[in-house]
Amino acid sequence: MKWFEISNLTLDVCSSISREWMYNIGYNITEPPWSIRPYKIPQEELFHISPICDIIPVKIDYAALIMTPANTICKTHVDNIGGRNTAINIPINVEANSLFQYMDGDTVVESIDLQTTKCLRVDVPHRIDNSKSQFNRVVLSLSFVESVEYIHEAYLSYPPS
Repeated sequence: MKWFEISNLTLDVCSSISREWMYNIGYNITEPPWSIRPYKIPQEELFHISPICDIIPVKIDYAALIMTPANTICKTHVDNIGGRNTAINIPINVEANSLFQYMDGDTVVESIDLQTTKCLRVDVPHRIDNSKSQFNRVVLSLSFVESVEYIHEAYLSYPPS
């Protein structure tokens, strides 16, 4: 298993002020000037996402807002920060044609829409294709050292409400 959808996990559990904060920070990330731009949420700002953290049945390793600029494709990469294996990406600003893609060299193996929350394996080659989007793609990305299978099993035994 490389990924699964978590359709009932949305930003709606957060306050409108926190949702606006996530959008404003995420949409306007300028540094580093890469085609995928992370903003690791510092400890003092985690209260913005605490309602989400409270309903996820696995301990979050770290949280970040991640932006992919409009009309770009980020380089194929593997997330290997601190043993990160899995991410739950919650859409903040995502157009229908923005895709998460698993890669084999230069070949797209699988494309996944980003319109709903997904738990994704990120320790294998992947990229974000935002080349057909007019707007920056922004997600709240929650990182885990556990496998996709482990998180899937945790959700089956303790689904978020």
